[in-house]
Amino acid sequence: MAQEQLKPWVVVSRSSDWKRLEKHLFQADGHEHGAVLCCGVDKANRRLIVRHVLLAKDASDFVQHGYSYRLEPAFISRALTKCKNEGLSYIAVHNHGGHGSVAFSRTDLASHERGYPALLSILSGPPVGALVFAHDAVAGDIWEPAGRAVVESMVVCGARRQEFFPCQLPMRAMLPEEVNEAFEAQVHLLGARGQALLGRLQVAVVGAGGAGSMILQALTHLGVGGLVSVDPDRLERSNRPRVVYATPDDEPTSRRMGTLKVDIAKRGARIVCPDMPFETYPLSVDDPSAAAAVTRCDAIFLAADTAVARHVVNAISHQYLIPTFQVGAKAIPVGGRIDSAFAVARILGPDGLCMWCAGLIDSTKLQVDALPPEERAAAEYVPGVRQPSVYTMNAMSSALALNDFLFTFTGLQRSQDLGPREYDFLNRRALRTVLGKARRVCAECERRRGRADGLRLPIRWTPSAA
Repeated sequence: MAQEQLKPWVVVSRSSDWKRLEKHLFQADGHEHGAVLCCGVDKANRRLIVRHVLLAKDASDFVQHGYSYRLEPAFISRALTKCKNEGLSYIAVHNHGGHGSVAFSRTDLASHERGYPALLSILSGPPVGALVFAHDAVAGDIWEPAGRAVVESMVVCGARRQEFFPCQLPMRAMLPEEVNEAFEAQVHLLGARGQALLGRLQVAVVGAGGAGSMILQALTHLGVGGLVSVDPDRLERSNRPRVVYATPDDEPTSRRMGTLKVDIAKRGARIVCPDMPFETYPLSVDDPSAAAAVTRCDAIFLAADTAVARHVVNAISHQYLIPTFQVGAKAIPVGGRIDSAFAVARILGPDGLCMWCAGLIDSTKLQVDALPPEERAAAEYVPGVRQPSVYTMNAMSSALALNDFLFTFTGLQRSQDLGPREYDFLNRRALRTVLGKARRVCAECERRRGRADGLRLPIRWTPSAA
């Protein structure tokens, strides 16, 4: 019985998990080897998010039968139990030889048709399927209750982003015949492939104030494929000098409120790139619609400093394995003088840090920030006190994060170090940020990692989010 062909999937993995799997599959013996990936399901965006990599032991879990290999029933049963207990998708994995292209054999496809309808019934919801790898290539066959789909690509997120296809043609096909003259100078650094990749990326920026507005401006100039801007605030007279593209006409008056910061950012982006898709969400990121928009992006910049924004974005980053770049700048006055002034950029998410592990989210402040505005003011310990904020300091933290993004996504990054960076303005030196002692086990990132839709995000409840 023929099955309906559905939209393709993308598989997303942490670099550390991919390295384990790659080492296991491509051993020096040149034989086939097997594994199972237990994946969270991002149904809306057709992404399978790798949570667990279960390596099959040769000759016991993965056995040769004639000219082919197969996973043994006992190993499959253990993997299915793990998937069912956590609401995950079951994806069997093996390798073929060769470089640059790969496809399932007739024997592989026949085994899928015999076994996958039963596995679908056992899991009762999540898709099941298989991946086959060659060097630098992957193909997938995914079975769902509604039909069958292929895997478009596999994305590996880490210090250096990688993407694998069934063959190398899709990457060549997506390159423009001629490079847009506007980006010619960038292409000398990134290459045509790197510039084409930027043009495919959807990027979310949470916060459109001092640092956020700079990041949105820079991403527009870099030529990313589309932007999502999230910020509930309107411009105030005191922050106009730090918000890119803001004018005196955007300030509040006795007759009207200030202009929404997301609208200022969109107006500026339209000047630079009139055709770029630019979505605005004048909401807190814990609003379900704003969180959903951030979740479908390829990268996130966190330029909002509330505990709620940190908590929600940290959860999205780990749950959906989305590389996230957090920025911050602070000057701390003590006794009438500036005691310290620094800018910091941190990489969160796949193989990066967790803000809970690093002690960067205060649970008390999180409770206060989550209150309605009128209750929040009453609960603050020092209501109305503003921290110093300066345009140039925001520029430094934004530049650090933007270059991390650029070099990571275009594959130019050489270092595997995803540790945070700090610049000390008073002593004019760049530092490796020393974080407080991390917890031995962080229940927050461990329970969220790769769960995708299988775990509710820490967002506000509404009837539509239920």
